[in-house]
Amino acid sequence: MRGYRVGGVRGGLVVILSLLLANSSDYGSYSKSLDNWKTHLKQVVKPKELQSCLEIIRLESNGNYRAKNGSHYGLVQGRSEYLKTATAVQQIDWFVKYLDHRYSGSCIVALRHHRAKGWY
Repeated sequence: MRGYRVGGVRGGLVVILSLLLANSSDYGSYSKSLDNWKTHLKQVVKPKELQSCLEIIRLESNGNYRAKNGSHYGLVQGRSEYLKTATAVQQIDWFVKYLDHRYSGSCIVALRHHRAKGWY
């Protein structure tokens, strides 16, 4: 029976691998969602604004559309209940509207404000 122990290091590795494989479809959908929001962002912002928008998202949520910090949610950590359940693509649309309202549509201006104040 040597090598087929359930306990110990081998047993632990088997459990970890089983959990990873069981959840691989969840990771796949998470990864796919990441690709979708980035593609969508590229379509809805000007090319010169893209890097600044991506930097805001990195600073706010590190690209996690499920991120939560107090009453702030999503990729852009907006203070809106809507963002709690919105898809990543819907969050990007919300972000673009917010940028239009607050920063005349400019991620560059929003990022400059973020660097000066720690929020945007």
